[in-house]
Amino acid sequence: HSYVLPLESQTSNFNWRMCGRVASKSSVAVLQRVLGAAIVSGGGSYRPGYNMGPGSHIPVLRKKSSKYGGSNDEETKMEENDTLLHVMKWGLIPSYTKQSEDGKLQTQFNLINARSEGLTKSGAFRRLLQKQRCVVVVDGFYEWEKLGAKKKQPYFIHTGTQPSLESDIDNKSNLLHLAALYDVWRGKGEEEIYSVTILTTASTKDFSRIYHRMPVVLSDQQRIDKWLNCENNSFDDCVSLLSPFKKVGIFRML
Repeated sequence: HSYVLPLESQTSNFNWRMCGRVASKSSVAVLQRVLGAAIVSGGGSYRPGYNMGPGSHIPVLRKKSSKYGGSNDEETKMEENDTLLHVMKWGLIPSYTKQSEDGKLQTQFNLINARSEGLTKSGAFRRLLQKQRCVVVVDGFYEWEKLGAKKKQPYFIHTGTQPSLESDIDNKSNLLHLAALYDVWRGKGEEEIYSVTILTTASTKDFSRIYHRMPVVLSDQQRIDKWLNCENNSFDDCVSLLSPFKKVGIFRML
């Protein structure tokens, strides 16, 4: 199948690491209803789009975290098993990141992705594995196949049901759920930034012709719930979830 890449995406600046571009076209209200989230946090910073890159604010599911990873007044009213739809900045900002006198954060790395095989070896990710797991929810992501020294062919990757870029179907089955980790950076006063990184794994045989890495897709509700339920499931319990998903839909963009 072939589809025309949205006009705003038709640029030559596509040298992003995997996974570096996503589509999330639904409003916060639609996502909250479809996903069954109890409350929404940070929704004011979210702008739906077909071409969202690092630094964008993207929709994330997580569990109540009054004890871990920050809390707010709305969150304290949630039941223990409730799910929160939280809009977070894409690109992890570790909580220990220092701030210069002019207010800029002294970040050294663009942590938009995290290799699942090396999570326990990285100080930025290891401390998040037990209590700050989350799920990024998008319509799909883009990847580019190298066809030579300068030419690349873009593809849109989604759930495999049907391409959701050309429709506005209010259907959970059209959403990709990507395993992720989040952190909370706190500055002076009440300044607070929630940020997220998407986990990646080795590609499937079919996908490897496009790229050798792909996001960790949580393919059903049981897997989603297990990853999110940090209180009852340790990271060791969840390692088996970090495997390649073989049934993604791959659509060639014009």
